[in-house]
Amino acid sequence: MQKTAAWAAIALLWSVPHTAATSLGEEFKEYLVATAGHIHRYYIEEVSPDSLVKAGVHGMFSALDVDSDCTLHNLHGDWKQNLSTFYEVARVVDSKAYYPVGADTLVRFAIAGMLGELDPYTVFMERRDLANFNIHTKGHYGGLGFRIQTVYPDSAIAVWSLLHDQTPAALAGVKSGDLILAIDDSTTRHMSVG
Repeated sequence: MQKTAAWAAIALLWSVPHTAATSLGEEFKEYLVATAGHIHRYYIEEVSPDSLVKAGVHGMFSALDVDSDCTLHNLHGDWKQNLSTFYEVARVVDSKAYYPVGADTLVRFAIAGMLGELDPYTVFMERRDLANFNIHTKGHYGGLGFRIQTVYPDSAIAVWSLLHDQTPAALAGVKSGDLILAIDDSTTRHMSVG
């Protein structure tokens, strides 16, 4: 049971910032190979290197185009050789893709594919989804505590409602119907609710 909990934490912690300047080789080695190593060492059940690499390649291809796929033949049952084959596939996709994808994107989708192979409870979570996950699992919200809407024709942002009377917004005196005209000296006139 401890291995499963440790693995879930590992799966959730992949939320490092990426830059466009990072090469595929660096991303692949630092994140994908590390993730495969963690699965090999810590996952509670034995996972074949062949099935893990196939799932990663499938994740990478299906993220680029849902209708595309790649079938790998002659995998060797060896982690090092299979990861080398996986890297070659990723390198070809990166260099021959119709549009630029980015090393971090290829590696993220490959890792998501690998994690999808394990069990229904191990998932890949993007950084942008982590805050929502924490709200649902820890039971607290770190926002201001009000809903907003755009008011036309002025295109101002208005406070639609407060979530309750103890939110940071309510305690600061914000009321339903208040207009938010600027945020840090930037006008909200053309901002969307998002």
